[in-house]
Amino acid sequence: MSEPEPVFTQSDAEQLKRGKAKKRKGGQLPYLDDIVLDNVENLRAWLTGALRPRPGWHVMDFERTSVDDLAQPCTLVVANGRETRRYRFRSQSELASAGRLEVAVPAVTKGELRPPHLNPRAGEGHDVWTALCRIARVHVEQDETEQAHEWMESLLGVAHALEGFSFADAAERRDALMALHGAPQFTRLDALAICKRPEDPWPRRPLCVVDRVSADFWVRAGEAAAYLRHIVGVAPLRARTLQARWNEIGIERHYYQDRKAPHPKAVLYRVPRGFLIP
Repeated sequence: MSEPEPVFTQSDAEQLKRGKAKKRKGGQLPYLDDIVLDNVENLRAWLTGALRPRPGWHVMDFERTSVDDLAQPCTLVVANGRETRRYRFRSQSELASAGRLEVAVPAVTKGELRPPHLNPRAGEGHDVWTALCRIARVHVEQDETEQAHEWMESLLGVAHALEGFSFADAAERRDALMALHGAPQFTRLDALAICKRPEDPWPRRPLCVVDRVSADFWVRAGEAAAYLRHIVGVAPLRARTLQARWNEIGIERHYYQDRKAPHPKAVLYRVPRGFLIP
């Protein structure tokens, strides 16, 4: 006769908050039971033990844009009482199974979260996903995609157009790189000067290369970051998070460098030519 599965009790919940909860048989995590599922603080404590952020940090929230499409992106939120960090995953499926979770979480968080090797036979990956879904806040998909579209539309609206060059044609790419190499970059200081005296003419604007061959728009990544942070007022975003936002609306990141001196190089966002068509 098989033994009954151990029940997660209130005492276990208190131990969980201290990081001393009993592990399940054959696994690394404590059992997930109603006492955890019905209490958000217990859920956060359980997930903190499962995903193992650095000492002092705790899992706070899980945000996703859809409850039924696991191909949609999601964000894991951790905090330490003073600071909050948001880690964006390209798809929910990266967290929905033990094997993918163990790879994706350390990669996206750069080792800040280090989940143990989970035992799928013991249901640990399933329990992590269940706990995340339980605390998840579902955002309307339109919110983030339309917001990112508005950011880039705003940037293109104020950028200085540089025409007659092409990045799409490899034979012409050096000329385009040299044109950017010789053009001053829109920086944080330029943005702060504009914010200080908004009524004055802008001392410098971000550049936008209008591709002669493809008609795509090419924007320097550094200028886009300075514009968003200091002109639009977007809260600081990790490079990977911002890139995920751009990917969702069809904007790709490219790095180009020419081999010949002075070795001009640029990190660029390619904005498709139909981006501004309603």
